[in-house]
Amino acid sequence: MNMAKLALLTLASAALLAPLQADVILYEGFDYTAGALVNQNGGTGFSTAWKNSGAGGDTVTYPGLTYTSGANSLNVIGGYTTVTNTATAGSYRDFSAITAASDTVTTYWISVIASTGGAPYSVSGDEASLQFRDGSGTNLLSVGAFGSSANWRLRAIGNSSGFSNAGDAPSSSTEAYLVIRVDVDTTTSSAADNLYLWVNPELGSEPSIASATSSITGTNFWDNGEFSLVRLRTGLIESGGTAESKSLTFDELRLGTSFTDVAPIPEPAELAGIMGVLVAALGFLRRRRS
Repeated sequence: MNMAKLALLTLASAALLAPLQADVILYEGFDYTAGALVNQNGGTGFSTAWKNSGAGGDTVTYPGLTYTSGANSLNVIGGYTTVTNTATAGSYRDFSAITAASDTVTTYWISVIASTGGAPYSVSGDEASLQFRDGSGTNLLSVGAFGSSANWRLRAIGNSSGFSNAGDAPSSSTEAYLVIRVDVDTTTSSAADNLYLWVNPELGSEPSIASATSSITGTNFWDNGEFSLVRLRTGLIESGGTAESKSLTFDELRLGTSFTDVAPIPEPAELAGIMGVLVAALGFLRRRRS
C-alpha cells in the first residue's frame, strides 16, 4: 500500500474513532503511548501530568474500554490504565479547583468505565478506588471497592462514614460503566448533600433518581466552602493486615455539569460527517485502481 492510500485510511479510521466530546470539565481517555502512565499529560482540564502515588505502577494498554447500551455507544478514544500491587500504589494529577458557590445547589456528574480485583479486602481501610481530593489531601468523594465489600460503593469524606449501600450494587470485579451524580447544597450550613450511583445506565437520556443503583441522601458532607476538588488520585490503598493483591482498571473518566457531558454519543449529523470521510477515502482508492 502506498503512502497516499495509507494516509487516507488513517484519516478515515481517526474520524470513526475520535470521540465527539461534550463540554466536559475533566476528561481522560488515556490517548497515550502504551506503557508507563507516569509523566503522561493529556486529556482535558488537568494542570499537571500523571505522577506516581505510593509505589506507582499504572500502565496504559490498548485497546481502550468501551460501553454500549441498546443502539448507543459511548464515545471513546485511546487505551486504558491498570495498576496491580500488594502495597499502596497508583497515580494522581491535579486540576483547577472545582467548587460549589454559596447559597446554591450545584450538581456535578462523573462517569468512568472501571473494574477492581482482589476484593473483598481483609481490613476496612483497604481499597481500590478513584478518589477526588481537596487541597489538604482529604478524599471528598470516592468510588470503588472498600474493605469487606467487593461491590461498587460510593464514599464521601473519610474511611468510615458516608458509604452507599453495597447490597444494592453489583460486584466491582465485573467491568462496568459507572455514573455518579453529586448534589452539593450550600444554602444553609446544615443542608443535605446527595449522591447517586448508576451501574451500566442507558445512554441517550438522563437516568431518573428512582433508577439509581445506590445512593447516599439526606446527609451534610460538605459545609459551605468545603467542597473543592483539586486532585484525582487513582489506585490502591493497603492499610494493614494481610497485604493481598489488589487491582484497579479504568478508562474514559469524565466530570461535567450534566449527564450529556459525561455520556457523549455521536449525533446523527456527526455520524453523517464521519461516513462522508469514509466514502471520500474509498472513492479515491477506487479511482487510483482504475
